[in-house]
Amino acid sequence: IAPAEAFKLLPVQEGRHSAFKDFWQKEYQNKKVKAEEFLQKSIPSDLKIFGLVNQSLPDEAILFSGNSSAVRYLLYFDQKKRCFYANRGASGIDGSLSTAVGFASATEKPVFAVLGDLSFVYDSNALWNREFPSNLKIIVINNGGGGIFHLINGPTGSDAFKMLIEAYHPVKIDKLAEAFGISYYFCSNFDDVENNIKLLRDSLNPCILEIKTPDGGNPEVTRSFFNYLNG
Repeated sequence: IAPAEAFKLLPVQEGRHSAFKDFWQKEYQNKKVKAEEFLQKSIPSDLKIFGLVNQSLPDEAILFSGNSSAVRYLLYFDQKKRCFYANRGASGIDGSLSTAVGFASATEKPVFAVLGDLSFVYDSNALWNREFPSNLKIIVINNGGGGIFHLINGPTGSDAFKMLIEAYHPVKIDKLAEAFGISYYFCSNFDDVENNIKLLRDSLNPCILEIKTPDGGNPEVTRSFFNYLNG
């Protein structure tokens, strides 16, 4: 039986009141408001930058998210009716940029790929494409490594944390952009995020915007965010 036909057999009547649905819609609206309140007063961090990027992206754009921290942080905030895609199912960072390149090649709409620095660097050979799509705009959130591991109890206590777990790297994003002939922008002031994304939106060429956040991403802000939502 086809999946769509199976759903038709479920004992749910159109227009029927659902207390379960009402509860979760109320919870969603409440948490959305609290997330926006927290973002307004939070200090520079990965959480804040993903919230600002989400607010600044054009509503009509297609958003392609990298795995790990990127997809989690972006989905903490309301995506409106924006088309949102990610390589979920596998948890690794492999191939995120390659998928974004292929995706943008199949549409004329603007595609914004939001990736962490490790995802971007790991798959940077995706930039080596003679038919690189001009509608692809890449935003790299650079916190100097795998910031998600700062949120997990245990790894930060290891002597090998910085080199082998966080995987700190010395790669210069601007040099990679230059090597592949792609326009490059840099932002370290959180107040300039919206203007920089407008530059990407208005450009007729493929672009990379690197946004520098505090090393490690300031994980205490994320923990405070969870506590605020549950308060």
